[in-house]
Amino acid sequence: MKITMHESLDKIDFPETVYKYRCWDNPLHQSIIKQRKVFMAAPSSFEDPLDCKFPVRWDLLTDEDIYNHYFGDSINRHPEWSRQQHRKFARDWSKKSAVRQPEIVADHQQKTFRDYDEHVGILSLTANPSLMKMWEEYSCQHEGFVVGFNSRIMFDYLGGGGQVQYVDKIPIIYPSPKHNFDEQRNLQIFHKLSQWSFEEEYRTTRFGELPLTIRDRTIELPIEAYKEIIIGDKMPAHFIAEILDLISSEMSHVEVMKAKIIDDEIVIDRL
Repeated sequence: MKITMHESLDKIDFPETVYKYRCWDNPLHQSIIKQRKVFMAAPSSFEDPLDCKFPVRWDLLTDEDIYNHYFGDSINRHPEWSRQQHRKFARDWSKKSAVRQPEIVADHQQKTFRDYDEHVGILSLTANPSLMKMWEEYSCQHEGFVVGFNSRIMFDYLGGGGQVQYVDKIPIIYPSPKHNFDEQRNLQIFHKLSQWSFEEEYRTTRFGELPLTIRDRTIELPIEAYKEIIIGDKMPAHFIAEILDLISSEMSHVEVMKAKIIDDEIVIDRL
């Protein structure tokens, strides 16, 4: 499996700790502590229907852009050809290109999204463990928990990561060579509309040359990546006991905290 990085970790301005909101009554969520496993999800499972699905804007290409696209395609496909042969390939394909036919372009986009969905895995995290809306939506109305990870250890182990940028308008993504693969990937994965800015999200990704299986998407983390576990304000006592028992036997170095709702804000203290 080929794994690609968003950026060198030395170039990323990331917090010391990143967090994952979870529900203890979900066995799959329990595995983040019990087996130290995280799941690199497919974009199709995300709540945001546009997440990683911004369209590539073939419709904005000029005739020169289309020619350059096929010229670059010719070089990639036939590196042994002469410059004259590349030019002929580009001229011929520019004339019969389907990029001016919306229905064909739409079908191509859908196929691209399906293929991409199978090959990419994304772990969504956040820089903030005190987000009221996150506790409500992703930690079972405060009955769940939050795991804090050492961001450098985690991102280094998983192959990189980056901060999500929130934008008011869908970013314009051009086909190659106007936007190369890395630029397209950055705009797709690390940009979301502003309505999701409350998540304060960071992401790490995994990309497979072959479609990712459930096993490929399930990653066991090193124990030293774990820093904190934060118990929700309304977590039942028997759930708290289960977590404390696991931590005392497996993760004695992890700091256990308690989230409390005070005046409509989340305050986190030692348990």
